[in-house]
Amino acid sequence: MNLKNLFDKAFEEYGITEEQIKSKKRDASIITVKNILICYLVKIRGFHLEKVAKEFNLHRTSVIHILKKNDLYKNEFNLFEDIKL
Repeated sequence: MNLKNLFDKAFEEYGITEEQIKSKKRDASIITVKNILICYLVKIRGFHLEKVAKEFNLHRTSVIHILKKNDLYKNEFNLFEDIKL
């Protein structure tokens, strides 16, 4: 899975780094961006949640829990419309 373009756009827009997004840090800003990306990849782009979980260093059940919050992040998805994956 090549998510470089997606990550680059998120880092530019939200001011975080790849290390932060893949870390276990619990800072609210990092968690929010991570959740936005996870919901976008699974709900909009149709990626398998196991692959997304592995990419973000999470358990599959954590991704399922995040997906339940999908409605909170819908307004952010248009930011990534032009990204080629």
